[in-house]
Amino acid sequence: MNSKRILPAALLASAQLLCACQSGAAPVSDSSSTGDTTSSGPIETKAEYTSPGVDYGGAEFTILDYDTDEYFWQAATYSDIHAEEENGDPINDAQYRRNRQVEEELNITLKTYPVGGVARFSNASEYRKLILAGDNSVDAAFVFGAEASSLLGEGYLTDLHSVPTLKLGASWWDQNAIDTFTFGGNLEVVTGDISLYTSFSPIMYFYNKNLAEAFKIDDCYDLVRSGKWTYDKVFEYCELVAGDLDGNNIMDENDRYGMAEQLALVSDMLISAGIRYTERDKDGNITLKLNSERTISAIEKVVPFLNDGNTNSIATNYVKVYSNPFYEMHLPMFKNSQILFNFNQLLISFELRAMETDYGILPTPKYDEEQEEYYTSMSTSWMTLLSVPVTNDRPEMTGHVLDALGYYSQQYVTPEYIDTTVRYKSLRDEDSAEMLEIILKSKVYDIAQIYNWGGILTMVNNLGVKNNLNFASEYAGIESKVLTEMEKTLEQIN
Repeated sequence: MNSKRILPAALLASAQLLCACQSGAAPVSDSSSTGDTTSSGPIETKAEYTSPGVDYGGAEFTILDYDTDEYFWQAATYSDIHAEEENGDPINDAQYRRNRQVEEELNITLKTYPVGGVARFSNASEYRKLILAGDNSVDAAFVFGAEASSLLGEGYLTDLHSVPTLKLGASWWDQNAIDTFTFGGNLEVVTGDISLYTSFSPIMYFYNKNLAEAFKIDDCYDLVRSGKWTYDKVFEYCELVAGDLDGNNIMDENDRYGMAEQLALVSDMLISAGIRYTERDKDGNITLKLNSERTISAIEKVVPFLNDGNTNSIATNYVKVYSNPFYEMHLPMFKNSQILFNFNQLLISFELRAMETDYGILPTPKYDEEQEEYYTSMSTSWMTLLSVPVTNDRPEMTGHVLDALGYYSQQYVTPEYIDTTVRYKSLRDEDSAEMLEIILKSKVYDIAQIYNWGGILTMVNNLGVKNNLNFASEYAGIESKVLTEMEKTLEQIN
């Protein structure tokens, strides 16, 4: 694998409180009893995970997994499952220990079917080819969220409820995601601690502390805590900081900005405002919810801001100049104190560990102070979803393997990622660690973002790309198609 994965091996405090943030539950132990004693003796509790006590005789279990050494993002050089050997990198080594533990416990041999390259989305097409060919060499697969719609509801994937040994209610599976991705009573994909890439995907703000100090912006953490971290406050700070450093009356990469962003962030800003594409009624039926006065108001607020090139450095304007403006332009500018807020994913924390200037992280803001909670959007381009193909003829074994991988990911991999690599090595103050907890506990999934029925997600983000405020008209133009495709998906599932 890429040498960028060979990182300093020194480990700090072992993982504790945040190890279950990925799955939204408290850490669990494989002990069969608590240490609590009373006059009646120890209180016996049932362990959430216990070894199933099976022996699969060394059988191979193969998982299709993204695997590359070609990408410049350090996060992309990892895989969800593949860890060939220990190499001194804490995450890789935790994955390696997890894999060996599962192999020994179940007497299996874990194999990966690697699909790599900078074009991450080729894994879904490769997976589909195997299924259509009736090839059962792959027992399970990870696909990126943005490509999952090419598989969901098409008869390619197993309803995970039908895997008899799979404990879908366990804390190592993200229960919020399970609720969201259940459609027509069918669940074809799942995520949780087993998916490292889902851990990379929360969208947030990184902020340059030196630049904030220079402009006397010293209340961001307190604003979050008080519930006053809103769009309006962010816009105010961005306008305050932006400036033409070289005095040539042209805002470019030589100047200073409030925000590093791209135009297709409208959906993420709507999610942070508490807006959803869909909702589930008391009977479990999914209905469209996006078309509302709040959506229209939010669009009218965020689209002009995203298109303000005097205040924000817009990556979309530089796609012909840089092969990846987020990596080649925004990261250096952020490190050089030319950008106050970098609106991006948690995965870029890997790139900031050697940053000399102090930085912190913040959740994406609320729509207004009346909004009760913060909400964190998830990048469907990086989030991976686990599935079982219909060609899998070993459902009992599959449930045992996936639960074991999920549990030991929760015990080994998630703590290493959150506490060692992100919390302590990347985040340099306890305030940011507190913000990270808020971010991870407020993750939002929406099934319409995965299926993209009628191009509804594309339409929303194109409002930003085209600087178009006419949401009502654009929505009316696709509503019929959205509803038709939703119904078609349900019919196919049934």
